[in-house]
Amino acid sequence: MIPLVALGISCLCIVLPFRLIIQAFCVKEFESEDYNESYNGKVMKFPTDYDKENPLTKQRGNERLLKMQIAEAEKNGNTEKVKALTG
Repeated sequence: MIPLVALGISCLCIVLPFRLIIQAFCVKEFESEDYNESYNGKVMKFPTDYDKENPLTKQRGNERLLKMQIAEAEKNGNTEKVKALTG
């Protein structure tokens, strides 16, 4: 009896487009303007990343993040933050 139920559920999974059902009901919450934001726009919100955690690339990762922070401050016209970041 149990194998027949398992076979029935397996056939149902093959026949019904579960991927489409999941996308229709679950993915809508991710369709916001943040979802379409680029990596460079979101990198400032990450608590950490591989470049900063890896001892071999830590310095280069910190320099990259600093350059991105300076570029964002310049884009927003925040001269005080630019001065503080550049030293």
